[in-house]
Amino acid sequence: AILAVGAMALGGGAVVLLLVSPILLFFSPILVPLAILATGAAVAFIALVATITWIYRYARGGRPAGSQRLDAVKSRVMEKPSQVSDKA
Repeated sequence: AILAVGAMALGGGAVVLLLVSPILLFFSPILVPLAILATGAAVAFIALVATITWIYRYARGGRPAGSQRLDAVKSRVMEKPSQVSDKA
């Protein structure tokens, strides 16, 4: 019985693919760029959420990954005016 159901599902999938493939081929100039655009939008949204989460954690006093490098850059920027005045 399981083998018969599997065979029917495979055969039904093949029939659906045969019926739908001309429609997909006809609309592919629209669907392919739309799929690329949707994928890019999803990736950009995930990156935006990750960035906002990182900034929120950093602002709340947490130490997310990479915050040590940001702190090191901040301390170097704060030391530059004193170094310039010492040289002058």
